[in-house]
Amino acid sequence: MTARGSKDHELHFVSRGSLAMVLEGTDLVIPAGHMLYTGPSVHYGVSHSAPADLSCFHCHFTLPGARVLQVDLAGWAGHTGNIDAFAAGRERLISLPRLWPIRKPAALTEQFLALMNDQRGRQPGDAVAAQARFLLLLHAIATDGVVQPRGRATRSSHAHVARALDLIERKPGHRATLAAIASTLGIEAVYLARLFRKQVGCTLGSYSVRRSMAIAQERLLSEPTTVKDIGRSLGYVDPLYFSRVFRREVGCSPREFRNRTLR
Repeated sequence: MTARGSKDHELHFVSRGSLAMVLEGTDLVIPAGHMLYTGPSVHYGVSHSAPADLSCFHCHFTLPGARVLQVDLAGWAGHTGNIDAFAAGRERLISLPRLWPIRKPAALTEQFLALMNDQRGRQPGDAVAAQARFLLLLHAIATDGVVQPRGRATRSSHAHVARALDLIERKPGHRATLAAIASTLGIEAVYLARLFRKQVGCTLGSYSVRRSMAIAQERLLSEPTTVKDIGRSLGYVDPLYFSRVFRREVGCSPREFRNRTLR
């Protein structure tokens, strides 16, 4: 077992089996359905002989404008933090204990797998999607132990945002609108808008545009297609409007981007 120091914030989630570790010189076993948080400069080692039934996920993360506050598990429910503050332009405070049981491990496993799928994806826009899914995952983790107001369906709210991301991802040539996606999900547009901004940190419309522009950049460099046709393939019928949106997001026109990058 070789000890290493973590440079970033790290999350270790065991969905099946158990994981033996040495944390700051102390033996520790993470049982199934539990999450461990380690901060920067924390030293830990993982056993090289993992059990055959072990299934676990490790996630490194850094977030600009965010601070992690480590709290006691017993008092976690009283630390609401401000995980959603980033959407309002304030510092994001994430309250996490060192080791805690996940209330719904199967749901969290699904979110980890969806994140990994986007991280490994090679399609244009997958990096943007992975970032959004990570914020959704972090929101689910950071609110897992917080007592929710009576009647609040936290898991369903995460599911709504996850499905919205799926719908945007499946149709890169369709300009997704808040109203259309909310209608597909069978919920009010105002409710979806609030959930999306709260859990992803931006509006659904701005996320959709960012993903479309990421796809546009990839196509401008890999396809001998006109700017007009690339815009149409992403749902922008007016090429001038497409160029204007591209310039706003990227800092230059599509043609300038192509010429400058391929030069």
